[in-house]
Amino acid sequence: TPETQVSAGTPATDNAMDAERLRVLEALERGDIDIDEALARLDPDDTRGA
Repeated sequence: TPETQVSAGTPATDNAMDAERLRVLEALERGDIDIDEALARLDPDDTRGA
């Protein structure tokens, strides 16, 4: 029988989130954004800067 995977989100949502993280990290690597901006984009619920 095929195994089913339990995921917190749907695969489409997970893929979109992974793609966005990759874009942020690539922008950081190119120097387009700084580390603080990258952290803010990677963790929008982070309230350290507020």
